[in-house]
Amino acid sequence: MVLVHELLYQSEDLARIDFDDYLKRLAHGLVRSFGVDAERVKFNIDIRGVSLGVDSAMPCGLILNELISNSLKYAFPDGREGEIDIQLKKEGDWYILTYRDNGVGLPEDIDLEATETLGIRLIKALVDELDGELEVDRDGGTTFKIKFPELKE
Repeated sequence: MVLVHELLYQSEDLARIDFDDYLKRLAHGLVRSFGVDAERVKFNIDIRGVSLGVDSAMPCGLILNELISNSLKYAFPDGREGEIDIQLKKEGDWYILTYRDNGVGLPEDIDLEATETLGIRLIKALVDELDGELEVDRDGGTTFKIKFPELKE
């Protein structure tokens, strides 16, 4: 949230956040804070000039913070190399956020509908806050796809 506020103060438009810049700074900060070798986990970020209003950017940023943190902590154990792909695009009135890592994947015994893990519950609550829809795919790592409308300020 501090990063969102910092970007707002630096922006010419105090109501919108350049999400590409935000996400690159967030990813870099998390890699540093977790002490991950930046050469070991590669980020592929495809945002292409998408900006979000503050009411959408805050929950979206918190979702990405949780997803990136989980990938850095659990997806690439024992020094394993990997990639994290993040794409945000606009299709009509909807934003589509796709987050994928090619790590070890979510354990099959985690039931996403009934999980007690704080991270998944937080992600689901934030997707609800966005009035969004969440899909999770566990093939070849883990993919989270979130579809949401722009929240009205």
